[in-house]
Amino acid sequence: MKVSYQDLLKFIIPSSIGVLLFLTPIFIDGRATIGMGILVDLLRDATQDYLPAFATMLLLVSCLCSTYFSLFRKNQSNTNQSDTTNIHHITRLVDPQSTGQSFCSSGLI
Repeated sequence: MKVSYQDLLKFIIPSSIGVLLFLTPIFIDGRATIGMGILVDLLRDATQDYLPAFATMLLLVSCLCSTYFSLFRKNQSNTNQSDTTNIHHITRLVDPQSTGQSFCSSGLI
């Protein structure tokens, strides 16, 4: 199999960037770190004030999407899934005792 010059560059350039970011030690202020550690520190310092609000919003959106898709969207592609009603899902959300039991008996674990 013959490898073209472009294919070789497509492999070498991302690999070199990965080696520089993840494997090459960089010494700053007398401590060894990697390039990705420096980028993470810069990003954390720049967004420090917004991280709690961002994490809260991400959690809220995830919860709302999960609730929407489990209550109102029917999964047409999975024929092995048991036919549950919306009341069953609401009961599982409200009553924590039934959540574990329903999850364990559903065959998911």
